Amino acid sequence: MTENLADQVIRPSYEQIVAAIPDKGVHELLQGAQADEHRLGQELERVQANEDLTAEAKQRHADEVIGRYSPKIAEARMSAREKVARGAETQHLFSVPMPDKGALATSKAKDAQEMIAIQNESAALRAHASEVQRKASMDGKVKLNHDPRLKVLREAYSSAMDATGIEAKVGALAAIRAAEGLGVDIEELVSEHRTEIHQRALADAERFERAMQVLPSGKSAPANPFAGSSASKGGKAVGSYGAQSKPVMGNGRPKLFETKRRRPWK
Repeated sequence: MTENLADQVIRPSYEQIVAAIPDKGVHELLQGAQADEHRLGQELERVQANEDLTAEAKQRHADEVIGRYSPKIAEARMSAREKVARGAETQHLFSVPMPDKGALATSKAKDAQEMIAIQNESAALRAHASEVQRKASMDGKVKLNHDPRLKVLREAYSSAMDATGIEAKVGALAAIRAAEGLGVDIEELVSEHRTEIHQRALADAERFERAMQVLPSGKSAPANPFAGSSASKGGKAVGSYGAQSKPVMGNGRPKLFETKRRRPWK
């Protein structure tokens, strides 16, 4: 039987995804957590090997060891995820081109007047795009195989990108905001305008997003391997901590930029 094409694709491992995270601080946090996990495992193994301890004593000692290491591991894991989430957000904003060789990350309304101009132009664009779609579909009577609104928004964004100055910035931000308001993917507007710098930012954003799919949250404390039924088996589950803490990567390709993002005009 022929395998599905998706099953034939060689997916990167957890280690490869983590190694590709473009943030030294994240690596330091993850390495610290991994070192503490290793020390935790070693201490639990010593508890298990101590034949002078009863099952109840092993459980008590294991609780003490887990209580000493677990908060540090959890804090490092959660901090790493927070940094990765912020990195994805920031690099996504840097990947969106703006006039004057800029990026969305550094293009904000400088005052209330500019903000009002963006809001007004965005509202006018949404109204115009919606009217174009209404006419093209004959008030919804004709099923279209394309989105007429996209042409309106692309032209507005491209026109702004070809210009310079404050009006260009206002026009580009208005087009992006109009697209979001209409539920149109802004990638359809911006992708053709990306330079090499914007492409690098997009690649970094994708690396951060992939890492978010596999990094453990740090919210779950390791189970005591000597508790319950494991106690009667001499702590059989001691070696399972490493397996529990290592995440399993999902089969689906992560959808980039799913979360709601802070907008520079707000």
